[in-house]
Amino acid sequence: MRIPTQGLLLMFLGAVLLRLAASDAYLRYVVPWMKWPLLASGILLILMALGPLFREERHSPDHVEHAEDDHAHDTAHDTAHHTGHDGHGHGVPRVTWLLALPGVIAFVISPPELGSYLAERRANDLVTVSAPTSVTTLGGDGPVDLALEEMLYLAQSGEPALEGQPVVMTGFVSWGAGDDWYVTRMQIGCCAADAMAYRVLVNGAERPPRDQWVEVTGVHVTGTGVEPPYEVELDATEVVEIDAPRQTYE
Repeated sequence: MRIPTQGLLLMFLGAVLLRLAASDAYLRYVVPWMKWPLLASGILLILMALGPLFREERHSPDHVEHAEDDHAHDTAHDTAHHTGHDGHGHGVPRVTWLLALPGVIAFVISPPELGSYLAERRANDLVTVSAPTSVTTLGGDGPVDLALEEMLYLAQSGEPALEGQPVVMTGFVSWGAGDDWYVTRMQIGCCAADAMAYRVLVNGAERPPRDQWVEVTGVHVTGTGVEPPYEVELDATEVVEIDAPRQTYE
């Protein structure tokens, strides 16, 4: 790989990071606060790319033609020796081209956010939820909006106020055995690599298509989620299909 090519590769990777960070696409892979490190990394890579490009200009054949003629005989053996080792004369292996692969995937394929495929394959994971940073106050006759993390925590801890309390949860649809289906959200700690699935079994409603986003209103089935496998159930009173939110992870 020649020096200008190295610079162009760095510039391409920097452009990929800037494109991801400037749009909502980065939210498919990392948490929201990572936007600024991605922007900074993209700018840094582009600045680093300028070095190899200008360096090649300074060492172009026009600048060194006479010097190469004077020393051609003396250096022929050394040049052949080095070229024989790396195949290109610059010591950068061909495998470096693999650095471009993630960028090509991001630009061309644009993988979607994590959804039912992963959630259904982690269906047997025992998910116990620690106390969230804040928990919605229950009470009143009307339905209360709950994140799935909150719902799982309240059910697993046997919260008495959850009994008979109408709740509303938003998530995508994942399927279970038979006609079972779940309202589901993925939670990530820092990136998609450590994602886990939070899901609640929905009773009394026709199963929507996989990955369809829904808003489910219902009442917790008392006693579910307290013991392994910690499966929380909801008796649904209404299921509304909606568009996916900007941030799909909890």
